[in-house]
Amino acid sequence: MNRPFSALRHRDFSLFVFGQGVGILGYWIQQLAVHWLMYRMTGSALLLGATFFAAQIPVLLLGPIAGPLPDRVDRRRAFIVVQSLQLLQGLTMTVLAYSGAIAPWHLIALAAFLGMTIPVELPVRHAWLPDLLGNRADLPNAVAVTSLIGSAGRLVGPSVAGVMIGLFSEASCFLLNTLSYLVVLATLF
Repeated sequence: MNRPFSALRHRDFSLFVFGQGVGILGYWIQQLAVHWLMYRMTGSALLLGATFFAAQIPVLLLGPIAGPLPDRVDRRRAFIVVQSLQLLQGLTMTVLAYSGAIAPWHLIALAAFLGMTIPVELPVRHAWLPDLLGNRADLPNAVAVTSLIGSAGRLVGPSVAGVMIGLFSEASCFLLNTLSYLVVLATLF
């Protein structure tokens, strides 16, 4: 009988899963907060759509270029660089929101910036999985576990964001996302 979480017995993979779980949760918290804030600030469905578009179009355009990247670079180092860029994006969002200086164009530009990191992050993350396992036989389970944490983050993150926005503000969501990248980077080091 297969053990449902057998890949977690590998220390490096377990650390990776913990960090990614926290990071994905933070990402989805921020995603809801960005779109909520855009609509609250402008009341414009057009600008809300532009924010979604700005976040997604880089994935479409850069995906074919970034896809082969993991085969040409040190995966761990590339992942650290991408996570650091995402941390800077989150920190910028946090500072702008708490200072009250945030404007709709900031939300669109920062969504596009984050969107440009995703087509690099995803193939590096997926290609790195076998390197994190001591036994390649656990690779199908590792893929299943990472899929589970991605789906869980997509489900739980927006719910947490809704509560945080209701109790505090969108800025608190951006702060939580920024802090989540510190956890991700700590697990990578």
